[in-house]
Formats: sequence, structure tokens, C-alpha cells
Amino acid sequence: MTILTKVVSLITLTGIVFSAFLTNASANESSALLLANDSALRSSIQGKLPITINTTARRFETDYSGRAFITDEGSRLSFGDFFHDNSLQSSKARKQLHIEYDVDFLIIAWIAKEKITKNEAYDLRKTELSVRVRIIDADSGREIFKKHLGHDTEFSLSGTTEKEQTDNRRSIIQAAANKLVTENVLTAVTNYAEAEDSTQNTIRITFRNMSPKEYHRDRSALIQLVEKAGASGTIRDHYEANELTLRTMISVTSAAFYRTLYGLAVGDDAFDHFDLSRDGNHVLVELLPAKRKRLIISGISSESYHSRLDAYKSVVSNQSGVKDIRAEYVGGPQGQLVLTFTYKNNLSKLEEGIWKQLEQSGNTPNRKLLSITEQAIHYRAGKVAGEKIQLTISINNVAPGDYRKIGAPLDKIVKGLNLIDIDKTYDRAAYRLTYTVDTTLTAIDIDSELWTQIAADSNLNSVVQDETTTDNLGYFYHEKRPPTRDVVIHIRALSPSDYGSAGRSLVAIIKGLSGVSQLKQTYSESDQTLVLRCRLEAENAYYIDDALWAAVEKDPALKNLALGELDDNELEYFFSGGAADRGGDLVIQMRRVNGQDYKEISTELADLLGKITGVRNVRYRYALDKKTVIFRLQYEGDGIFNLDDAMQRAMVKNPLFKHVSKGREQLGHLVYVFHRSAPTIQSETTDDENNTTTLSASDLKALDDIVVYLEVRHKDGRGSCGSGFIVSNRGHILTNEHIVGINPRAIYVRTYDGTQYRGNKIKTDPELDLALIRVVSAPKHFSAARIGNSNSVNRGDPITVIGNPLCARFEHSVMKGIVSGKNRLDGLLQLSVPTYQGASGSPVFNNTGQVIAVINSVPTEPRKELIVAVSGKTQEVNLVASVEAMGLALPINYAKPMLQLAVP
Repeated sequence: MTILTKVVSLITLTGIVFSAFLTNASANESSALLLANDSALRSSIQGKLPITINTTARRFETDYSGRAFITDEGSRLSFGDFFHDNSLQSSKARKQLHIEYDVDFLIIAWIAKEKITKNEAYDLRKTELSVRVRIIDADSGREIFKKHLGHDTEFSLSGTTEKEQTDNRRSIIQAAANKLVTENVLTAVTNYAEAEDSTQNTIRITFRNMSPKEYHRDRSALIQLVEKAGASGTIRDHYEANELTLRTMISVTSAAFYRTLYGLAVGDDAFDHFDLSRDGNHVLVELLPAKRKRLIISGISSESYHSRLDAYKSVVSNQSGVKDIRAEYVGGPQGQLVLTFTYKNNLSKLEEGIWKQLEQSGNTPNRKLLSITEQAIHYRAGKVAGEKIQLTISINNVAPGDYRKIGAPLDKIVKGLNLIDIDKTYDRAAYRLTYTVDTTLTAIDIDSELWTQIAADSNLNSVVQDETTTDNLGYFYHEKRPPTRDVVIHIRALSPSDYGSAGRSLVAIIKGLSGVSQLKQTYSESDQTLVLRCRLEAENAYYIDDALWAAVEKDPALKNLALGELDDNELEYFFSGGAADRGGDLVIQMRRVNGQDYKEISTELADLLGKITGVRNVRYRYALDKKTVIFRLQYEGDGIFNLDDAMQRAMVKNPLFKHVSKGREQLGHLVYVFHRSAPTIQSETTDDENNTTTLSASDLKALDDIVVYLEVRHKDGRGSCGSGFIVSNRGHILTNEHIVGINPRAIYVRTYDGTQYRGNKIKTDPELDLALIRVVSAPKHFSAARIGNSNSVNRGDPITVIGNPLCARFEHSVMKGIVSGKNRLDGLLQLSVPTYQGASGSPVFNNTGQVIAVINSVPTEPRKELIVAVSGKTQEVNLVASVEAMGLALPINYAKPMLQLAVP
């Protein structure tokens, strides 16, 4: 046998790579990581490695106090992931090291037991030391070598100085390490390498979820694929129970074969959608159902369906990579042609090809691209001259009395427009008159002629134009109603005894007023409220208010009556001075509500508000010119932000409000923006907020002045560090509760210019993981963060995070990314920026420099591990593995109640 040389590189946790020349192995270079839970043990084991080892530098850090390893890429791996006697074949930590460092072996050494017995009377001590050493195949997790090393001492004098005690401990560890025989390590690694060399050329590839039809169709193509990936021998195949298994010899390592096979599979037409994994010399290919993509064309009538189908289907089928095209048509006013197909590449590139060929064909003019997502392309079809379309004419806010007045004139005008198949409906509940017609004219031509005739008819002077689309002409009947109205009167804080006297007097006064009819009364003894409902023939309810105050002057029993809120249809009074405890009205606006929708929206939202705890006296009106429903109400809860939270939770459950977004905030107002479907643009923002430019260097400098480094000393002796940001010019700082803790002994704040201050805890919220602190005796006026609106954040929005990952080591690091997802665990935002210890509490800025979120935590993945305790007994405990390639952040709107404490 030819003598071959193999280089084994041993990489220590301090970043040193060792190379030892082994005989009787392959000529390929190998590498290994040396992991130890004690610096003295690491040095001792390193010294027992073969003397022919070469050394080079490599970044790898050990946090002995935190009992963790920190890799070059920032991954933090717990000691408990490695220092045990259990199998590492399924260990995620082992896989992480293999992926990041691409090593062949892990050499793991740890002190399993260190027992010190003292004789205080004679100042003597003895030590019992037990060390474990394992060598693991980093790729498969199989154990190559295992050794228990031990060393016990007799009673001897304790060292008088700390250095003497340290030196004594090192000598005991070295004595244990000396029992590791270098030749035995070499033999174990060499024998394993030779065994691997003799078996590594055997490979098994399993294709799962393969139907008999797919097997007969793709068998030859799959065999050719395996040949290209590195097969060097005859390929044997076996098919059973929807699984195809190929066995062969390979001329490369199984890892190299796996990488090559994956690259070939991605570009092969036989693989539309699959998962590929490897366990040693077994490669598993799981064939998954192909995800179907869609091309949706809206606005296609039944008459044009066939011609448009041929045009679109022909173009789509010509695109490279498109397979299995199916078509369906959904009729109605917004007729849709839907083509579904399989396509495994980016739809944006496919859409470019479709659009270009449609342009060249000229068969689909005036079309419009509405949207592109990961799964669908959406067009709106253009109108072809002479093609018949369906059009809706809607006149909103038409009460039954109004309908009798304007119905006939409108019928005459619509019939005179030479339209086809006119269908008329009137919805008494929705106050809507609708004409559905077929026409070969465009909507704009019909609108011009219709409006000309409406303007010329004096009976229709109150009809104004409302929202109009390509298939709907909207109008609004803007007429004042007759003076007869429903009025509600609330007399609150009315005790049962007062109700028996003053209450009955009030009922008699109102009942005797001219114009009042159908009076009904209810009294709740538990609420101490008298409610009167009646019909009133008057311009507004102030008529009743004037009459009541006139009666108060004459009747001493009514002297305690006090005025609450009033409007045109509702009056509120308090008896026994109850009005003194009332707050003012809170205003809620629902914007972008057209005349067609306002009645449904206002009714539903009023009902929703009425069910929220603490809300009472809900009233609303519609401002046509602003397309806004304005609600006024009394709220007895814990502040406007709690009401906002309750409303949004309630609106999410109502399909009508599913796509409502938050508008720009106003003092004392809640503003929302109504959308029937998911909006294609952000909710109402300022011009600055719509600016998609990134932050400049000067912007980042200003934001750096806002971000601080925090160091906390706790009363139990622990220490913690993290990030925070200034939220008031008086030195208030927002951060995470887990940094500050329940009972901190001292809080230190360091600003960007290096100045250090002491801080005091103001408030913490463990449930939200938020804390507000304030600089003690601040000598200057601080720059404060601008607080944004996290409800307007969308997936894909660019963000910038400034914080202190790994604490003081990387202060004021700038990390950029996007919002990857919303409403993750407990409503958190998912970010594409990685998070590390110390970054907690960092502000997340949008592209205008506003804070939209607070870094909350490093995402973790739970699992169970079996570990060995020092006592030798085993117990099962829950552990977590950090997922540091992404971040989670708390939306800033959750913090706004706490931020009120920072307001002067």
C-alpha cells in the first residue's frame, strides 16, 4: 500500500489551528475544532496533541463566565450543547459549527467533576478531578474516540496566595491530561479515516413521493442526474411504495456529491419543488407538490372571454418554464379570467415576458398591471372599441322620502341614454338607488351625458357627484332631511328617590312639549339613568333643551340638573351634580369613506364602539366633502392608546374593517383610513413618510446622539448590559425590562460622546418587556427621538437599527434591513437584521428617522437535551437555541402609554 499523508488541523477555541501529519489516510486535508470548558484544560489537552502539528490564527471566542462559545459569525452556542456523553448525531449546535467552519472533527474536552475537600484545622486540601475527552465526526456526529481521565491528590497545604492556588490547580489538570496518550488519539483518527475511505464511495439516493407515472416518465432523467453528480459505478434502482432508491459508487466524498446534486437539481426541469437533505451517505430527495401560480385578468365580459382566453393563454404558454396551464372564468360585473400554471422562478421576470409579447400581438390593448406578488400577476383588461361592458350607476343617501321625489326623474334620464338591459334596485336599509346597465360606451361618456341632464333638472339639484370608477358611476343625494327626527335624552346620576319626584317631572315637561310624540321611557336603577326616546318635529334637539331650562327656573325640584353633552339628536344631563366628574368628548375619524359605503361603515363601527368597555354616548355624522365619518364619544377607560388598542383588536375580527389602517395621529383624536381591500400604498402619511430614500450619514450622526449604552448592576450581584434611546429632552430613556430588572442597584447611561450618567428607574412593564428610566441631574438638554406610527409599517419597509451588540465591544453599531413580517409572537415585528446580546432595547428607525419599534429579544428555538450533572446523575432539562439571523421588535405603539410619563 502506498503511504499517504493527511493533514489534521486542530482549531482551538482561542483561535489556533493545529496540523498533524497522519499516515495511512487519504491525501485530502482534514480539520478539527478543540472545545474545552476551562482555559487550563484547553492548554493541557493542546499540549498532548501530536508534536508535528502546525498552528495558524482563527477567530473563535469562549465566554467562560457565560458558559458559551461565540463563533466568527456571532452565533452563541451553550457549553451544555457539547459537554455531555450523549450522541451528537442530531445536535443542531454540532451542525452549526460544521456549517460555519466546514471542519471534519470536533475534539471535546471538559471537566466533569472537580471535588475539593478541605481540612480547615490544618489548612489542608485535596482534589478529585475527572476529565472527559471525545472526538466526534463533525459531519455525521458519530463518536470516534472517548476517554475518561482522572487524577486525585492527597491532603496537602493550601496555597497562601491566589497565584499559588491557580498554579496548583493547573498542575492537577495537567496531571490528568498527561494520561491522554497521543499515539492513541492518532490511531483512533487514522483508523476512522481509513474506514471512511473504504466506505465513502457508497451512496444511496431516495426519491420520496414519486407516483408510478412520474417514475416511468423521469427514471432515465434522474439516473443521468446522479451520473453527472459524480457516480462512478453501475447505478441500481428499486421502486416501491412511491419511493425510488438509487444505489451506486461515487468518485468524490458524500458531501461533495450532495452539493453537486443539489446544484443540478435546482436547474433540472424534472424538479419543480423539492426538499433535499443528507444523513451520512444517504441523500433524501422529497418531491413536493408544485405550487401553482396565477395570472388574473379582471374586467373581462362573457362576450370577450373566448378571444381574450386565446390571446392570454397563447402568450403565457410561450414563456420558458411555464407548465400545466389551466383556465377558468368567473362571471359578474368584474368578470375575471384566471390562468393557473406551475413556474418555479420569479414572477416579475415572467411578467416582463408576458407584457412584451402582449404588446407585440396587439390583441389586448389598454390593459393595466395592478399587482405582482410571489404567487400571482394581476391585470385589468382594457376596453376594446364596440365591446359591451356592464356598468353600475349608484345614487347614495336616498331616503325613502327622497326616493319618491327623485326616483321618477332619474328613471326618465337613465332610460333616455339608449342603454341596454337596464336593471333598477332600491335598498331602503342602505339608502341606495342603483341602476345596472350594459353599454358599448365608456363610463366617462355616460357620466358626462348623465350629469348634464341631472344638472338641468331642478328636482335633482341636491344630487352631487361621488366616487367614480371604470365600472361604477357614483352620485350622492345631499339633501337636508325634514325636521322630524328621533331624539334620545339621557338623565344620569338620578337616584331612585329623585326619579320618583324630579324624574317624573322631567318626563311630564318633555311629553307636554309641542312637536314631541311617541315618547318612551326606561329607567335603570343599577345605572341610575333615565332614558327618554321620542319623535321631534324641530330643526334640532336644542328645542327640548331650551324648554327644560325654562322649567328648571320655575321648579325647585330640578335645581340639581346639570348639562352634559348635546347635539342635534341627543341630549345628556346629570342630576345631583354628576356632570362635574365628566371628561370631554373623544373624536374618532374614519377617512376615505365614500357615499356608497358610509351608512354601512358608520352603523357597524358605532355598534363595535358600543361594545368596548368604558365607551358610552357614541354619536356620528358624515362629512361628504372630506369623505369622513366623525364619531364623538365618552371614554372612561385608561387613556386613548388603550381605546385604540381595543378598537384595532375588535376591527380585526370584523371582515368589513379587515383592511382598515391607522391614519396620521392628531392630539385627542384617533384617525383611521378605510379600505375595502388590502391597500397598495401606505395609509395616510406625510410626504416625508412616503419618501423611500435611505438615511444619510448626517441623519445617522443625529440618530447616534439619541442611542445610549446601558450597564446595570443588580442587588443580587449580577450585571446586565444593553441599549436604549432618549425619548425626552429631559433625559427619559426607553429600553427593555429584562435589562433594567425589578430591583436594580445602579444604572449607568453612556451617550455617544462618551459621557456617563447615573439613571433612575421610572416604570417597568414585564409583560411588554419595556422599561422607562431617567438620567439623574442631567446637566444638558438632550436630543430626543421622534416617535413614529408602527401601525403604518408594511412588510418590505426599509429599517435601520442602532445599538450595542455584544455590549461594549461593538457600541453604536448600525444594522440595516427590512421588515420581514408582522404580527409574529405576541404581535412583534420580524426584522431581517440579526440580533445579539446587548442589542436589546435598540430603536428601530424607518427611512425618515422615526422610531417604529424596539428590539425585544433574540429569537429562540426550544428543544430538550439530556445533560450530565457534576454528581454523575442525569436529568432532562429544557434548553433553547438562539436564532440570531433575524430579530424581533416590539411595535412602538405598544410603548406609547408608558411614553406619556415622559411628557412634561
